[in-house]
Amino acid sequence: MIKKKSLLTDSHNDYHSLNQKLFSIFKIRIFPDFSVDLFLFDKHLFSSFLIYFFSVPNSRNKLENLSELMNINDEEDHADLFCVAFVNREWCKTAIPLLWESPFYSMTKETIWRCLNIRTYISGIKEESRNILIEHGMDLKSSPVGTAFDYTSYLQNIDLWNIKTAIRHYLIETQKKGLDFALSKTRLLFQILYMHFLDRSRGIKKIVIKNAQNMICLMDDLITLSFLKQSSNKFTGLKEFHSDLYAGNDFSNFYKLMSGCSKNIVRMNIHVKTIQEGDALATLVKSQNKLKHLKITSQSNCYIPVFQAIEYQKSSISCLRLKDLNFQKITKRALEGLMSCNLLRSLSILNCTGFKIVNLQPLSFAFPNLQKFEYGCDYNQEKFPEEFIIGILQTSGHNMKKLVFNDFKNNKHSHELINAIKFYCPNIENLKLQRIAFYQALTLFQNCIHLKRIHFDGREIFDTDSLLYKLSQNVPPSLEIMEIIMLFQKPWTITPKTLEKFLKNSRPSFKLLRIHHDSSSPVFVGPKKITTFNEQHFNIIRKYGVKLYMSSSFDPDYINPIIIPEEPITIRRKNQSAVIDDDLDLDFITTTEFHSPSIIVNIHTITTNYTDHNVHIHNTTNITQPISLVSSFFSTFFGSH
Repeated sequence: MIKKKSLLTDSHNDYHSLNQKLFSIFKIRIFPDFSVDLFLFDKHLFSSFLIYFFSVPNSRNKLENLSELMNINDEEDHADLFCVAFVNREWCKTAIPLLWESPFYSMTKETIWRCLNIRTYISGIKEESRNILIEHGMDLKSSPVGTAFDYTSYLQNIDLWNIKTAIRHYLIETQKKGLDFALSKTRLLFQILYMHFLDRSRGIKKIVIKNAQNMICLMDDLITLSFLKQSSNKFTGLKEFHSDLYAGNDFSNFYKLMSGCSKNIVRMNIHVKTIQEGDALATLVKSQNKLKHLKITSQSNCYIPVFQAIEYQKSSISCLRLKDLNFQKITKRALEGLMSCNLLRSLSILNCTGFKIVNLQPLSFAFPNLQKFEYGCDYNQEKFPEEFIIGILQTSGHNMKKLVFNDFKNNKHSHELINAIKFYCPNIENLKLQRIAFYQALTLFQNCIHLKRIHFDGREIFDTDSLLYKLSQNVPPSLEIMEIIMLFQKPWTITPKTLEKFLKNSRPSFKLLRIHHDSSSPVFVGPKKITTFNEQHFNIIRKYGVKLYMSSSFDPDYINPIIIPEEPITIRRKNQSAVIDDDLDLDFITTTEFHSPSIIVNIHTITTNYTDHNVHIHNTTNITQPISLVSSFFSTFFGSH
């Protein structure tokens, strides 16, 4: 196995050979049953860690900022932290807490193996809880007592849906007693683990509750367990609360309890479905010290109290998203509460109606500091509120940086709207538009000189080579990405000479050309291929070092996307389970779940404090069952000793 001293003390000049050496050893010797893609998602990311390691002479000073360096990545890069744990002991001690802050952040068919995290958590529960699980027929041999780290103490993010999914698949995979057994024990195991989370976690910072009818029991348990006197202090540092409950019971009491102990929420996503919930959520909004991001969804008029409460956050709120709201019955006080947020920097209005019935024009003049505006609408009969949007652009003026229009009716943009963008928003950087004409695209290129990204529908632009030629003569110096929608059967005709001129004039900022093909008749006989560009075009794209992505809206089995530079084929984990039933993760209601065993009635007998069982990293061996260095790491993460 790797000796850290021999690898990590090479000279700085040997960095590149060391980088390749580490990767080849990981691939051949450490992960014989796993693909490299699973743990080493991004070689360049790992390279940056090695560069960072060698560039700072003092390892201690380096480690002080290592946590911040690793946190710059999105959740999609979460698994890249696995390779960091292999660098040395100190890096492992830094990476493990970050990995276990949000161990259930993704629960897809590709990442369902994360359900094995449940084994590790069970290894840490106290003896009384283990006995309860054993009494109810669970085999815990895969979760021996004790763990290398106090993993639960690192937990900060609770995603109820993903935890439920992980528990259910853990029961299917490890107990081997069939689906009915898994369904009947899900609630019991959730209660045991959730109390373990609350007892050991140093504090919950994020709660995510997705909607599903088969989540009602777990929601009741979450409410009961979360706000017991001994547990409520775990939520004083709550920063994010996302609740997408548009069906099921009334949870107004839950929101009222939250408003009493969680006063530091900065990001809130709420769905209002009853009058009582509207009042309770209004109280929750009022009680926050500094709410910054708020999303409100409601199919009724129950949102009005929340609008009135927004006024209490007018000095801090910077991002507001309104979805599925009917403004027809909005009150004067609610409208005034909304208009009071004149420091707002981002506003999204998605699938809202009533613009013509109620005079909302004063609202369009209320946000002079707006930097981002998004309007979206599905196939309802609401007309595009052009006058309202032009008022938004006129008021925000030079501050506006990003405009997004997602109107599924895909109406053409008017001359007045394009002119409003041109005159009022000269500093615009990001534009996503619907159908535009030849002259409109050219006008935007000529006047929006700070443009970095533009997306538009070019299905009704026919003189396409001429347009791209004229665009190449007026490329904004900061343009990085251009996305175009065109017809699959009649794509744009672009000569290699015109393409090269555009890429040459867009240097050095331009990075990506993305083309999406669409069609009104997606019925094909036999395989088809994208014909927009040929090999001559591809060679020009490679010559200028930009990226190309061309795709269609059809099944990729028939039409494959074209990607330059070519991406490696992702190899899935060989041992990935095939036992995944989508019904388990949708609105699937089972009577066994509602009548499954519960320990809520005995809650006072099982909430005694745990004894401290923090174990230092050097204590990673089991006296009675020695383990190798590689299996030790898997034991650390998956709980298999």
